[in-house]
Amino acid sequence: MTLSGDITLDAGGNADAVFIFQTDLALTTATNSRVLLAGNAQARNVWWMAGSAATLGVSSQFKGTVIANGEAVRVLNGTASNLTVVEGRLFSHAAAANLEAFATVTVPQ
Repeated sequence: MTLSGDITLDAGGNADAVFIFQTDLALTTATNSRVLLAGNAQARNVWWMAGSAATLGVSSQFKGTVIANGEAVRVLNGTASNLTVVEGRLFSHAAAANLEAFATVTVPQ
């Protein structure tokens, strides 16, 4: 599954709405892609399940918890003026979660 551009998750005013995305393949986001939250959607309620690796692209803005099955979760470096930003958590069943330079992860409240 490859995400490019913007994807908006709209909870329709329900702060308890849950979004679950699952693929048997790897999860990849393109450079400068964004996951946007609307209508009281919460990053803590967004789940991304990857069948293998997950790679979050350069300078992407990502929301939600990533769980990779069997391979690494990788957050590619942004730039000093355009960070790669994750509001969520990163997990892998069998490998590491790697953060490169100019990338940040914030655990959602």
